[in-house]
Amino acid sequence: MADSTTRPSDVQLFAKKASFIQHSLPGLEAGVYQIEVKQELNKSDGSSISEGPLPTISKRFGVVGPKYAIPTDAVQSEYPPRAAAGGFSNSLAHVVLNKVKLPWIRSPYLPGNEPAIEERQYTTSYGGKEHNIAYDDDKATWLAVLTISPSDIKGANPTSLITQNGSALELIPDKWKAKGANGTTPQGQLPKNGYSIFSYTLEPGQPAPQADTVDPGVGYNAETTCNFIDIPASVFNRICPSIDDLKMMAHVRAVETDAKPIADGATSEMQQSFSLVVGNRLPETMEATQTPPAPQEQPAGGNNMAVLVSLEHLENALRGHPSDGYYAKNVATSGFVRLPVLHQWQFVSWPDTSYNFVHMLKALNGRDPDGPNSGEKVPTPQFRSPHQPNYQAPLTEQQAIVSDMLQLGYSPMNQLTRVPDINGKTTQPIQTVSWYRGPFAPFPVANKQQFLSGSAATPSAQQPLIYSADQLLRFDPNVGLYDTSYAAAWQIGQLISLQDKSFSTELYRWKKSTNQTYRMMLEDAVLQDSLPGMMSSFRTAVASNNASPTRNKALYKGVMNFIATPKAD
Repeated sequence: MADSTTRPSDVQLFAKKASFIQHSLPGLEAGVYQIEVKQELNKSDGSSISEGPLPTISKRFGVVGPKYAIPTDAVQSEYPPRAAAGGFSNSLAHVVLNKVKLPWIRSPYLPGNEPAIEERQYTTSYGGKEHNIAYDDDKATWLAVLTISPSDIKGANPTSLITQNGSALELIPDKWKAKGANGTTPQGQLPKNGYSIFSYTLEPGQPAPQADTVDPGVGYNAETTCNFIDIPASVFNRICPSIDDLKMMAHVRAVETDAKPIADGATSEMQQSFSLVVGNRLPETMEATQTPPAPQEQPAGGNNMAVLVSLEHLENALRGHPSDGYYAKNVATSGFVRLPVLHQWQFVSWPDTSYNFVHMLKALNGRDPDGPNSGEKVPTPQFRSPHQPNYQAPLTEQQAIVSDMLQLGYSPMNQLTRVPDINGKTTQPIQTVSWYRGPFAPFPVANKQQFLSGSAATPSAQQPLIYSADQLLRFDPNVGLYDTSYAAAWQIGQLISLQDKSFSTELYRWKKSTNQTYRMMLEDAVLQDSLPGMMSSFRTAVASNNASPTRNKALYKGVMNFIATPKAD
């Protein structure tokens, strides 16, 4: 017996293949820390017994973490896939990372400006009791996936914004020096109209770096190699997230890996956790054309570049930045933002308007979804499938058939046949593809359907009796595929009916009564053939017998057994 305090949703939670987790915070963020230890000796009344303060011991240490680059094996996957071309118009670019704590090892806030993560709770009731549910505040990630397209930069290739094999020195404002290798202090190379992860040192209220020398970070120096991107401030202002956005743009996902393929001889954990960083912008999609765009130096619309960048300490440059800061006064109007690029990939987004909600609405009542939709009202309203995207012409015969089927509302679906190969080559069901459409059709459907010859028909309606879904399968010789629409409808109707307890009970009683009636009719026919002269006398005897129904049944059964008993020659 289940625990009465367990909710059905709790039971289902453990059966899920994936769990979404708010965040996975590190014990310490990357950076420099100092520990101070001092001792005091006091009496029971609190007064000191030591002569003057005791020596204080301090220790500085650093926590190293990725800052300018991430290992190549840190990225599990990205979506849309690298170099892919498809209908991604409704997809946010995102990257899956193998390190679950990576999105939170640094901060986008100014140093010392990040609010503390507090534990909060709310009360809910289930199982007849009240329960306190605790949760943490959301924490903003320092990583972001930015999607940039040619239209953002006047038709230029977005990859032209990226500098490969640059150095950390190029991220440091030219007002400061930087700690280099072997004790050198080269001058920073970021101009005044540029803004980077070190430009917070120029913001009002922020202290200048010690000795006017910027520390590139624990484990790094001015010569550390990095790739970076220079985004015009006018573009960055439009595509950058806000601090509140960054709180929602990263999470952890724990997934079951029992169904994932692994290499021969390799092992895998049954459950693995990954962190995801999701973009905040839909990609640009190319215009629908009859032919692929001609090769050109400047890429056509729809060629998108996604970059995983660092927004460390960029609080005053993000969406909603203060109007009196250094960024607002010196960079936001005509400058640029220089960000370390940790990962990058490109993809092409084709138009996917066939199932776009607005496009489908425009196709109602026989209208052309690509037209102005200002014509007269259609007298016979019906839902018409939108035009399918087409990039190559002319169509082959097979492509034309497929296009027509899609226009008729059909979709190709995977099908596992109920019976094996009829040729006897295998005993396993066949994996194939068949056409299917739902109950709503974008064309008039004939009331009278043509059935296969030889189908059993009722004497009155002359329509076949359907005993299984297989009787409603239709084979289309034009494409060599089955139409499973009516077969699926019959099967769904049967399952829904049997799921209804009252209906299934009445159906059972009807079938039992009908079977008994037909059995009595058959037995009467057998008696008539075997004892033609005695049938009328037998019926009279049974009808006039005042014995119990059980006795009449026994008498009837005895006669049937007598007839069925073999006689000696």
